[in-house]
Amino acid sequence: MDGGNGTSDANGNKCSQSTVQQPGEVIRPVVSEGVVEDIIHKMYGLTVTDVKELPSYDDRNYYVKVEKQHSNPFIQELQPGGYLLKVINSKDSVYPQGLEAQHAFMKCLLKNGIQTQMIIPNIYGEEQSLEIMCSQTNIQGEFPKYLIDLRTFVPGQVIQKVPYTHQLLIQDGVLMARMACALKEFDHSFYKDRDILWSVTNVPLLTKYTFSLQHEAERNMIEDIVSAFNTEVVSKYQQLPKGYIHGDPNEQNILVSKVPGGEDNEISGILDFSDVANSYLVLDLAINIAYLMIDSDVTDQLDTPGYILAGYESIRQLTPVEWDVIFVCIAGRLAQSLTLGAHANFLEPENIYVLTTSKKGWPLLRKFWSQPRDSILSRWKKIIASCKPID
Repeated sequence: MDGGNGTSDANGNKCSQSTVQQPGEVIRPVVSEGVVEDIIHKMYGLTVTDVKELPSYDDRNYYVKVEKQHSNPFIQELQPGGYLLKVINSKDSVYPQGLEAQHAFMKCLLKNGIQTQMIIPNIYGEEQSLEIMCSQTNIQGEFPKYLIDLRTFVPGQVIQKVPYTHQLLIQDGVLMARMACALKEFDHSFYKDRDILWSVTNVPLLTKYTFSLQHEAERNMIEDIVSAFNTEVVSKYQQLPKGYIHGDPNEQNILVSKVPGGEDNEISGILDFSDVANSYLVLDLAINIAYLMIDSDVTDQLDTPGYILAGYESIRQLTPVEWDVIFVCIAGRLAQSLTLGAHANFLEPENIYVLTTSKKGWPLLRKFWSQPRDSILSRWKKIIASCKPID
């Protein structure tokens, strides 16, 4: 699927695409009180009865419930579970094709049976628009505009909210592999040259952000991981399988729901496509493993990857080179999350969501990075061998 023809800014001008956030740059949207309700009524013909802001890193997300009556000719049936209004950060709002690309990515997953949100057209039949969300001008004396879209709200809970089980971790690995396979048919020109700070390939940039870390021991460990990443991962890029990846399949983007007629949880879907990239497949898996390790208490944190890998390899086998780099890639993502989280909090102290990883993340990274590499990989492969394949 290719829904784009190059990269243009919000005014239609062709431009080079550089979405790497610079140190000290604040990009989260500024949204005034009452604007969400007004925009949804004006652009979507819906009357909001309840609105709640949800945690988010760079964008802003609002869960809304609406009245039964509406004036949107493109809505055939209202969603009883409500909707999610997404307000895109100032950096990405420059590129409307980026949101179009996200929508195409979501449609590809839905086509292949992977549950996620559906896009709701506005009253003009458009899937996105550029809107003023703040009643105050910026330092240039202008009212900032942000891209917005409206999505269905997918029922269920994020995996972070439920107890992990070995079976749930295996199912998570299956989801990651199914997604990698489904995306073989996806393509969009927007992602050809896209580069974002949170890409694992930008682990080498972390040295620019370590000033946000309070302790010298933390800075030293991050620099050690960056050095290993440069030596052991970057040097193998040409040998790693490539494709489209989600880019942030973390514990707050993986959905679970109750098994029909039972009390057990099962993986049911995935959210948030802000970090989609055309990159190395192993990086998506490493990101997913890194975040699920942090909250895993059903087993030793260091064994958690084994169960995720067991599910993944039941669908898609890692190549020998992917096995060579996965340990450092996992460490790289943990290092990214901790360092960039500290930097985001440095810029915006009231946004405690950006510190979600830090409390458990630092002890885990110290423990993980101190392990002998070969013994850890051997440990994971034993777990894979002990797990029965699942449908």
